[in-house]
Amino acid sequence: TTECEEAQVGNCAPFQGSCSDCCGAAAQVTGCDMEATALYECFSSTASPCDADCTMEADAAQTCITNYCLQNLQSPECQTLIGCAG
Repeated sequence: TTECEEAQVGNCAPFQGSCSDCCGAAAQVTGCDMEATALYECFSSTASPCDADCTMEADAAQTCITNYCLQNLQSPECQTLIGCAG
């Protein structure tokens, strides 16, 4: 969540809301591990997450999570993520 907090400070986080809540909920989404890992590695690849161009990785993760949550809207992780969309 350090990368998330740094990204929010730099105004480049892919979501609003609590980093621990939002990242935790995103990690609970089944089937998006590869996309989440790629996004994390991208954000971690530079001194500041905001220096990295992670648009492709962020889009892939968001698409995967959105598709999952459209089918599992009542799941706790998706209810949390709705609040993260900001």
